[in-house]
Amino acid sequence: MCMVSIITPVYNASSKIGKYLDSVMQQTFQDLEVIIIDDHGTDASIELAHSILKDYSGQIAFRFLETPVNSGPGTARNMGIEAATGKYIAFVDSDDIIDPRFCELLVKSAERNGSDLCCCNLDVCDGHGNLSGTRRNPQIPDGEFTGEVRKKFLQNYVSYFTTYLYRKTLFDVNRIHFPNGRSSEDTAMLCCALLCCRRISTVDQSLYKYIRKENSLSGSANGNRYLHKLASLGSLMAKIREDGLYEADKDEIDFIYFKKGYMMSVFDYISTNKPARKSVLREIRAELVRLIPEYRQNPYLRKSFLFNTLDLMVHALPSVAILIIRVYMHRLNRSVI
Repeated sequence: MCMVSIITPVYNASSKIGKYLDSVMQQTFQDLEVIIIDDHGTDASIELAHSILKDYSGQIAFRFLETPVNSGPGTARNMGIEAATGKYIAFVDSDDIIDPRFCELLVKSAERNGSDLCCCNLDVCDGHGNLSGTRRNPQIPDGEFTGEVRKKFLQNYVSYFTTYLYRKTLFDVNRIHFPNGRSSEDTAMLCCALLCCRRISTVDQSLYKYIRKENSLSGSANGNRYLHKLASLGSLMAKIREDGLYEADKDEIDFIYFKKGYMMSVFDYISTNKPARKSVLREIRAELVRLIPEYRQNPYLRKSFLFNTLDLMVHALPSVAILIIRVYMHRLNRSVI
């Protein structure tokens, strides 16, 4: 038993895993176990991790597991959740870095407030570690996650699941897991965790460094990745409805799906497929209408000029939408944000 279980899937991370391990070993709070899951990459990441840790004599317990075959990060993280013995769980990617006080400050806040979830801010860095931006969640009072506080957070939260500390019982009691897809599985899990959360707290400091990944699953040009996004967010909608969580936060959930399921799938498809076909955009939109037939009535969507305009363009002027989104994604990639 320990206070925090850090879960880390590893797949072709040999160039970054040393810095990741250094940041974990330097944690000021050391009542930790680190569960490293080998997802059968093609490089020497796991061998390098063993070599780095062979002379480690600190208090942190390092455990190695492996998936039966390459299965993707969602399946690997689910294996880590099952094996975890900590009161809390943190997810840290093998090519990212955590601040030395990441565990200490999040645990202190979670313990002080009895939190199911506790989150911090995140710095986005390029492959050389240069800061290119900071992501912050809405600032809300620590404590009960209800009413207008809950609505505000659900409407505006940032989808970086690695910035959260999760109470382990949140997964056990609510049967929360990562979908098995290879894109947006983390978005689906975090949304489900937020919908099951009853108490939350925040640490208004940047304690996690997200290193932009040029050749990872999230950074590679996979022309079918949008299908994985739709599958992951579709499974989220199915679970929410099955568990009776939908009606209480219907407007917020529908808006989350519109942004993180529908629009991100549109962006993903257009940015990774040349030429982009209008028929595929119609298929993506058909999935939105199937899940949320009256999505145009959503109060958050109706207030958003940006999302309203994008939606109408994709529907009525797909050629223009394709051009604008492609230019935007090109500039986004050049700015390494």
